[in-house]
Amino acid sequence: MTALTSPNAHPWRARLAHERPALGAASSSLAVAYVAIAAVLTVTGLALLHVGLLAPVVRWDHDVSVWFAEHRTSTLDRASDVFTWAANTSGIIAADVVVTAFLLWRRWGRRALVLTMGLALELSCFLTGNYLVRRDRPSVPRVGTAPSTFSWPSGHCAATLVLYGGIAVLVATATRRLVPRIASAAVAVVLSLGVATSRVYRGEHHLLDVVAGLAVGIAALVCAFVAMRRMEECAP
Repeated sequence: MTALTSPNAHPWRARLAHERPALGAASSSLAVAYVAIAAVLTVTGLALLHVGLLAPVVRWDHDVSVWFAEHRTSTLDRASDVFTWAANTSGIIAADVVVTAFLLWRRWGRRALVLTMGLALELSCFLTGNYLVRRDRPSVPRVGTAPSTFSWPSGHCAATLVLYGGIAVLVATATRRLVPRIASAAVAVVLSLGVATSRVYRGEHHLLDVVAGLAVGIAALVCAFVAMRRMEECAP
């Protein structure tokens, strides 16, 4: 005897089928963005290391790291510890989960996924560029221990900008009140620049590495919002 199946027995399948066009649009948009960002990041990094005309730039980049290492103080060391903690992978993931859950609870729909999409894109581009370019970290004494990855680009800078820059944009779209808009934007700017400066100060990245990380973060965040818009446009 064939069991009868209720049309509501698998509501998640119906929901998935309903969202398939939107998910497909977002996936294709993010895939194109990944190829473009990773390609530019990798080509730029390889050119920096292997094109002789850029040797003066590389030497200047190293001199910046030496200058920071020569001007360390105990107070600045503690400040860099704070920014390093703020940019830790576990903290970034935890903040993303909390914000995404809050947005889902507030029924923000597809916009709730924008931070997760941005961080996933940023991480994919970072790993690709990092292991293809394989730039050594600065040859200066470090404050603390460096990750096992390479120096180009700074993943901490990229992730910080995506997370807190994305929150600032979401706040700006959610309210016209000036105070929360300015506060969220200020937090994003202070944390992004603070993390970037601390990575160079601690000897974990060259200056151009953190500039590349910030650029990746901006590109990933913009592309995540584009993917979100495509989801909204392609939704049934």
